[in-house]
Amino acid sequence: MTHSECIKIAMASNIRVAMNAAEAMGLALTHFVTINFAHTCCTSNDGLRAFRELRNNRFGKWVTRARKRAAWKPTQAAYVWVIENPDDLTHVHWAVHIPAGAEEEFERLMPKWLKAVTGGPYEEEALKIRTIHNASCLALYMLKGADKGYTTYANIRHEPQGWVDGRRSGVAHALNRTARKAAGINGQRMRGRNRAFYQHRTAGQPPSM
Repeated sequence: MTHSECIKIAMASNIRVAMNAAEAMGLALTHFVTINFAHTCCTSNDGLRAFRELRNNRFGKWVTRARKRAAWKPTQAAYVWVIENPDDLTHVHWAVHIPAGAEEEFERLMPKWLKAVTGGPYEEEALKIRTIHNASCLALYMLKGADKGYTTYANIRHEPQGWVDGRRSGVAHALNRTARKAAGINGQRMRGRNRAFYQHRTAGQPPSM
């Protein structure tokens, strides 16, 4: 099992480009979900397993298989996520694309999914769902725990986010390098997008919602 203290440079770059490119790919990241496992029935390691179950089997199946009479159309599962563990308080930040018309259903299902995968009731502080208004700005916040060399390069205020057993970040297949290349997305160009945000950064503070 991998054991890391930060998001590696290659993955940090991948996350940043994916979050900037999502809208151009028709998969704009619309919702920012934070799950704090300290307020659930899970231990830290069980929390990572629970999030994987929620992400892949609950959300993944739901978003790609809309009911026949649903008011929205199914789509690819598109998201970016990072795990943070400062002071041994494990939580996940998850930026996710929700199809138009499915927002209320997603917000109604998330508490049910979280309860199911964590094995019981949870405290109110365990789950927060907010609307994303600027994915480029949010990327700075999500990457504050990246390798210090990367945060220095990207002009992000570095904040260590603890040790994590297992994967600490990921990008959905729909937004990964292969998908971006197929969509004709220029990664170098996307890295430089919205340069002003790196001069007037909000990393280290909760993103404005």
